[in-house]
Amino acid sequence: MITRRQIAFAVIYVFSFTTLAVIGYMVGDYSVRQKMHKIEMPSSVIAADTAFYDLPLMNLTVTSEAGNQDRIRIDMSLEVQKSDLPRLESYQPRIIDHLINYLRRQDIEALRQASNEHVFKSQLLEETNKGSYPVPVMDIVFRRFIVL
Repeated sequence: MITRRQIAFAVIYVFSFTTLAVIGYMVGDYSVRQKMHKIEMPSSVIAADTAFYDLPLMNLTVTSEAGNQDRIRIDMSLEVQKSDLPRLESYQPRIIDHLINYLRRQDIEALRQASNEHVFKSQLLEETNKGSYPVPVMDIVFRRFIVL
């Protein structure tokens, strides 16, 4: 026959085991979630102090294939290493020339589509690096990009 003491032991055992399992699941789940959402920055980016170089506001008139003329306003900054900032200033006219020539060759309808933004930005970064060579530009930040 099962005694009262054995029943109490079984209840306490099951309760404590369930409590430990719940605590383990919550702590384990939290640590997995924390690792999943952790963003790792490459040490080269952290070590390099970056600065932003503001290009002047550019107003362009672009002629489409249909003969329509549309205007583009671009206000952007270039992310470079702080040590390269003084050298980049001397390349500003060449950078702007490369950007203007690249933008005038683009289809205005492709620029209006938000789905092409990533491709457009990477191509614009490539053109910027051609104009700023030997100073590397790490990223482009648009403050304003309007197709009128």
